[in-house]
Amino acid sequence: LPIMIDDRSKWIDRITNEIRRWHHVKNGIDLVIIDYLQNVQCYAKDDRMRIADVTRQLKFLSLELNTCILAVAQINREGDDRPRMKDILGSGQIEQDADLIFILHEPDETKRDGYSFQIECNVDKNREGAKGKLAMLKYHGDTCRFHGVLDIPDSKGQDDDGDLDNSYL
Repeated sequence: LPIMIDDRSKWIDRITNEIRRWHHVKNGIDLVIIDYLQNVQCYAKDDRMRIADVTRQLKFLSLELNTCILAVAQINREGDDRPRMKDILGSGQIEQDADLIFILHEPDETKRDGYSFQIECNVDKNREGAKGKLAMLKYHGDTCRFHGVLDIPDSKGQDDDGDLDNSYL
């Protein structure tokens, strides 16, 4: 899988132009990752309008190029509950434009083993299917990798606890 990393600009116009250029040069791109959404810049009056413009442009670009765009976003860390879609900084337009929203959450900070700990992966929005807990992952901080710990299978899409079967994504 060829990977191209371009971190030369934080401006949405330049980012979208580079994605279009690479899409043309490589005859298509399978996946674009934006890390992280709230740092992408454009000319706007305030942060809410800036994030709205950036997500709208990314949505249109995804449709134009028939390419998956994954935008990593920051969660508001206030509160002790499991984070939800509403906790994404600038979430209004992000919620509207996104087809899928995954929320990663460390359910129990007391169970850390050095740099390794479990992360819960939840689907908070899915235009094409079910929502709920997708999987438990093990994060290894020394290598910055995630490994699957537990899939949550079920023939109907959700188990008795309402957790999501990942085959329904």
